[in-house]
Amino acid sequence: MNIAEICIALESQNGMNFQTSGSTGQPKTIFFTKEQIATSAQRTANFFNINSGDAVFSSLPLNYVAGKMMVLRAYLLNWKLEFQEPSTLPKIEQNYKFAVFTPHQFIHILERTPEVFSRIETVLLGGGPFSDPDALRFIHKLPCQVYLGYGMTETLTHIAVRNLSEDELAYTPLEGVEVRSNENDILSIKDNLLQLDWFETDDLVQISKNRFSITGRVSSVINSGGVKLFPESIEARIKHLLNSEFYISSESDAKLGERVILISTSEVNDLQRRQIQKVLGKIESPKAYIVTQQIEKTLSGKVVRKKM
Repeated sequence: MNIAEICIALESQNGMNFQTSGSTGQPKTIFFTKEQIATSAQRTANFFNINSGDAVFSSLPLNYVAGKMMVLRAYLLNWKLEFQEPSTLPKIEQNYKFAVFTPHQFIHILERTPEVFSRIETVLLGGGPFSDPDALRFIHKLPCQVYLGYGMTETLTHIAVRNLSEDELAYTPLEGVEVRSNENDILSIKDNLLQLDWFETDDLVQISKNRFSITGRVSSVINSGGVKLFPESIEARIKHLLNSEFYISSESDAKLGERVILISTSEVNDLQRRQIQKVLGKIESPKAYIVTQQIEKTLSGKVVRKKM
């Protein structure tokens, strides 16, 4: 769909269908009414103080909820949207009140053209996890405010945010959103403004004073010898040791049930393996290293995790 088709679909159907990314299962389609979409858009505008006529920027894919919602916010709230076809390095040549990027886009801009952030007042990252240690250390030096959003198709985009400029480690739910976890630490969400009843997510969390931090995903947890291991946590701790793209997964093991493996786009040499072993210890360290030509990702940049 293009921008015009998105707006026409909203009016003709009095709502819109959104498709999930498929990173944790088969893609599915979810319908939201025009009223729900308008309520979500206004909540974003209120939180980030974006007014009618303000200039905003997006280079997110229009296939999924984050990209579609930027178009719909601009349409419903009279923002001046500049949309560029998705690329790893969007061109930022004007001043903007608000801009949205995937973490992948943000890191490329930060590495190659960081001066553009002086033209943006507020940046919102979404569409995938963000844990790059070098980028996180540098963010508080930027002249703009940088937030990381938490949300999914089922919540009609972000329903909680972390202020990375203030080094916040936990997400703060937006207006009308309630969160809770069960005995297995799985996050559930209720959105009173959008009239969404409690539903269980795929995320494992720690909650304190209604703020939550993500510890992993239910679908990616590795049970190795009776110990639950979290690939996202392992990846964050060894990212600085590797120069290529990689992710942590698992394969069946007769003794352990599952054993940790590392899948990367280039060979991991002996020195790197020893460094990884030192950081992770025996239980979490990969028991096998697999090289692949390309790591499969969704259009929003999420790794499609596959257990072997």
